[in-house]
Amino acid sequence: MSRLPFLLSIFLLASSTFAADGPPVDIRLAAPTAKWIWPTRLREKGQFAVFRTGFLTPAEVKSARLYLVTDAANATVWINNKPVASAQAFGPMVEVDVTAQMRGRDDLLEVHAHAVGNSPAINVRVVWTDSRGRKGGGVSDETWFARVRGRDWPPADPINWHRAESFGALEEEPWGHLEDRIAINPFDDYEQWRQATGTAEGADPATFHVTPGFTIERLRSAGKDEGSWVSLTFDPKGRLLIAREDKGLLRLTLPAEKDGKIKVESINDTLHECRGMQFIGNDLYVNANNDKALMRLRDTGGDDRFDEITTVYASAGGVGHGRNDVTLGPDGFLYAIQGDSVAVPKDMASTLSPRRFAARPKAGEGFVYRFDPRKVFDIKDGLPERFEVIAAGLRNPYGVAFNAEGELFTYDADAEHDMGSPWYRPTRVRHIVSGADFGWRSVTGSWPPYYPDAADSPPSTFDIGKGSPTAIAFAHGSAFPGKYHDALYILDWAYGRILAVHMTPRGAGYACSAETFVKGRPFNVTDLAFGPEGAMYVTTGGRKTQSGLYRIRYTGPALAAPALTEQQRARAAEGAKARELRRKLESFHQFEPAAVDIAWPHLDSEDPWIRHAARIAVEHQPVKEWLAQALPEKATIEGLTALLALASASDKSDRSAVLGKLNTLTLKDCTIEQQLIALRTYEICLVEGETLTPEVRREIVLRLSTLYPGETWELNRTLSLLLLDLDAASLLKPTLALLESAKTQHEQMHYLFVLRNMKQGWSLDERKHYFRKLLETQAYRGGAGMPGFMKKIREEAIASLSEKERAALGALVEGKDNAPLPAIPQRAFVKAWTLAELKEPVAKDEGKRDLANGKAMFNAAACNRCHRFGDEGRSVGPDLTSVASRFSRQDMLQSIIEPSGVVAENYRNVRIELDDGEVIVGQVVMAGDYRSSDLRIMPSMMEPEKVRTIAKKRVVSHSESGVSPMPEGLLNTLTREDVLDLLAYLETGPIRRSGER
Repeated sequence: MSRLPFLLSIFLLASSTFAADGPPVDIRLAAPTAKWIWPTRLREKGQFAVFRTGFLTPAEVKSARLYLVTDAANATVWINNKPVASAQAFGPMVEVDVTAQMRGRDDLLEVHAHAVGNSPAINVRVVWTDSRGRKGGGVSDETWFARVRGRDWPPADPINWHRAESFGALEEEPWGHLEDRIAINPFDDYEQWRQATGTAEGADPATFHVTPGFTIERLRSAGKDEGSWVSLTFDPKGRLLIAREDKGLLRLTLPAEKDGKIKVESINDTLHECRGMQFIGNDLYVNANNDKALMRLRDTGGDDRFDEITTVYASAGGVGHGRNDVTLGPDGFLYAIQGDSVAVPKDMASTLSPRRFAARPKAGEGFVYRFDPRKVFDIKDGLPERFEVIAAGLRNPYGVAFNAEGELFTYDADAEHDMGSPWYRPTRVRHIVSGADFGWRSVTGSWPPYYPDAADSPPSTFDIGKGSPTAIAFAHGSAFPGKYHDALYILDWAYGRILAVHMTPRGAGYACSAETFVKGRPFNVTDLAFGPEGAMYVTTGGRKTQSGLYRIRYTGPALAAPALTEQQRARAAEGAKARELRRKLESFHQFEPAAVDIAWPHLDSEDPWIRHAARIAVEHQPVKEWLAQALPEKATIEGLTALLALASASDKSDRSAVLGKLNTLTLKDCTIEQQLIALRTYEICLVEGETLTPEVRREIVLRLSTLYPGETWELNRTLSLLLLDLDAASLLKPTLALLESAKTQHEQMHYLFVLRNMKQGWSLDERKHYFRKLLETQAYRGGAGMPGFMKKIREEAIASLSEKERAALGALVEGKDNAPLPAIPQRAFVKAWTLAELKEPVAKDEGKRDLANGKAMFNAAACNRCHRFGDEGRSVGPDLTSVASRFSRQDMLQSIIEPSGVVAENYRNVRIELDDGEVIVGQVVMAGDYRSSDLRIMPSMMEPEKVRTIAKKRVVSHSESGVSPMPEGLLNTLTREDVLDLLAYLETGPIRRSGER
C-alpha cells in the first residue's frame, strides 16, 4: 500500500483521487454522524473486507483520537500504513490516541475486517485538534470506498473498489453516547446521605434533578417510630410493603383519591432487615439479612396477617455484605443474591466449573442461588431439592432482576478501599449467566490475589464507575414511554441517584448506555418498585437515616419509540439466535453424556458469552472423556479454550500436560484475545501450585518474554504479573519503558508495584527514575487504602536496595526532592514573545546551544516550580524528563507561549461558585480519599503548598475553566538566545553530575 499523494486544495470538498495501487480515496470534511458500513449488502460470515478513505487533517495536528466499534466482525485500523487499533466483534468501543500517526493534510485511513457473523459492520470516528485549538474530524459513511476481498492481502487480482453500503447511524445506539454523563467527579459528595440524619422529613424533591418529562413527588416521610426503610414491594392487592432496617414490616395502602391519606400498618415486628421481598401468589419470601435466613411468610388464618414464618434456607457468614434481593424467574424458580459476607455453600449443587467450585478459597465472594419454591419442603440432604449456585465471584450485588427476555442482571459494588489502584474495578451492571465466576475475592491485609476481567470470566456488561449499588428493576410493567419503558433502573445509595441503563441485545449478551434519571442531595435510595398503575415508587433510608417514599411518573408529551436502523434489526435477529444457543449450552451445565459433542464446536465462537457457556458445559463432564481431544488442539480460539477448560477442570498431573502443550504453541502470531486466553491458562497452572522443573520454568519465561511488552494494557498487566511470579530477569527493562509511557494512574501504579521487589539488573539512573516516579504518586487520588498501598510499595522497594544504592539515591529514598529549589532570579523584562516571532528562529536553529544556560533558564522561567526534569523540580505538573521523545521543539514552544491552547484533561482548572457568592479558580487536588466531604483546591500551581479546603455542600456550581493553570508570559524575561538554549536543554535531556548526560 503506497503513500497517498499530496492533494491540491481544489479537492477540499467531496473530491476523490487514486493512490498508486488503484484504490480511490475521498478527501472531505467531517460528516455529522458515524454510520455502520460494509462493502456489500449481501453480508455473511467469513467475508473479508477492506475500507479506505482520506482526511484533510490540519498541517499541525495537536491531538487526534480514533474511535472504533464493530458488529459481528473483527477489525484493524491502519493510518498512513501503520496499524493503530483493533476491535473485537463483541467487544467495547476502542479509543486510541493517534496523534503520532497523523501526517497532516493527506492522512490515509484504512480498515481491514473479517466477518464472524451474518450482520458484519464497522463504525469509525476520528476527532482532531489543531495547534490553534480548533476541532475537526471524519466518520465512516457511504462515501468511503470498500470492497470484499479474499484472504490474501494485498490481493493478486485487480481491485474492484466501490462506495460502501450504509446500514444506519450509530447516534442512537449505546456506543454513540459519552458516558461522562454518569461519571462521578470530585464535586459529588459520597457522604451526601449524612444530610438525611436527624431530619424530620425526607428530602424535598423540588431540589432534585429529574429527567425532562418526568415528575417526582414525596408521598410520605417515615414517622418517628417507623424506622429507616431498606426495601419495598407490592402485594397482590396493590398495597406497598416496606421493610424496616432494624426489624419488622410496614404495609401502606395508598389512597384512591388524590387528597386521601396513606394508611400505615405494622404487619411484622420480628424479622430483621429484610433486604429482599418477593410475592409468589399470596406467599411472601424475604431475605432477612440479620436473621441470616431466607424465609417464607403465609397467612393461614385468612385475617390478612402473616401468622406462619418458615425458614427456607439458613446461611452462614456475616451480615455486612449479606443476604440481599430475591426475585421470581420466568422458570418459576426463586433467585436470591448474596454479598461476600455470606459463606458460599460448598454442599449445594452448582453450575460453576465443578472442580474449581469445590476447591474455592476461603476468601469471601458474593453469589446467586436458585431453587424451586414448588418443592421448597422436599428436603434432600438437609437442603431443598434443586438448590444450586448459578454464579459467584461478586462483591456486594444488592439487587437482582430479569428483563423481558428472561435474562438475569445485577448491579455489583466496587471496593472503595481499592479505588485508584490497578486492581480496583468499578461498580458494574452484570449479566448473570449460568456458571459465571466474575473473579471477586474478599481479602484483607495482603495484596489482592486476583486481577479482574480474566479470560475465563464473562465480560462486564457495563461499567458505571464509583457508587454504592442498592436495588435494580426493569420498567417493563411501567407506564413509562419509549426507551424508558425498556430501561433497567439502578440505584446508587451513596451519590443519591437513579440511573437509567438502556440495553441493546448484541450477540449472546448486551451492550449498554446510561443516563442520570433522578439525582438529589440527600437522596439515599434503597429500593424501587413499579406500582399497578405503572408509576415508579422509591424509598430512601439506611444507616438509621430519615426515610421517605417517592413516586415518579411520566407527565410529558407522548414519546414514540424510535424506528430501528437496518443494522439494529440485523443485530437483533442474529442476537436472538445467539442467546437461544447460549441457553441451550447452559442446559448442559451438569453431567450430560451428549454435552461434549454438542458444546465442543462452540469453543471457537467469537462471541465470548457462547464460548463461556460451551466451556463450562465441557468442564462439567468427566475429564477423561475429553482429555485426549483437548491436548492435540492448535493455537486457535477453540484449541486455547480447550486448554483453559483442561487447566480449570483437571488435577495437577494434567496441568503439567497443559503447560507442556502451551510451550509448543506459537503465541506471538495469535490475536490479543487468544493470547489472553493462553495467559489465563498459564496463570491457573502456575498460581494454583504447579511445581516446575528448571527446564520448564526457563521455557515458560522465554516464551512469555517474547510477548512482553504486548499491544494492550490488558496483555501487559497479565504478562508482567506472570513474569514477576516466575522471577524473570527479562521483566525489568520493558517494564521500566512501560512505566515511563504509562498514561494513567492505575497503569503507572501497576508497574511500580511489579518492579518493587526486583533486586538485580538495575543501573543507578534506572533506580533514580523509579523513585522519582514514586514521588509522583503523592498526587494519587484513591480510596482509603491508597496511602497504605503506596507506603508498602515504597517500603518493599527500599528493602530491595543495596547499601550503596541507598546512599546514592539520598533523599529520593524517603520520597523527598534531593535539594530545595533555588530562588527565581530577578530579571529584567525583555519582550512579550509571540509564537509567530519565535517559530521561524526555532525551526532554523541548528547551532550548538549553551545547555548550561538552558538549565539556568529552566529555573528563570519558573519551569521547575511545577515540573520535574531529571533530578530537579517539582511533580505538580507533568514530568518533562522525556518530553522531547513525545513532542517537537515547535510543540514545546507553543505549549509555553500559548498554555491555554490545548490543556490536558487532568491539568485543567475549574471555576467554582460558592454559596456566599465567592468564585475560586484553580486545580482540584487529587490526593486523598474520594469519599471525603471536603474539596481541596490549589489556586496556583506555582504555590502548590497553598491549598484551600472547601465543604462540597457549599459548591453552588462548577465548570471547566478555559484558562490553563500554567501562566502566560513565562518567557518574557528571556532573550531569543535564552529561549533557544532552553528548548535545546529540554530536547537534549537533563544535565547530571559534572555536566554528564
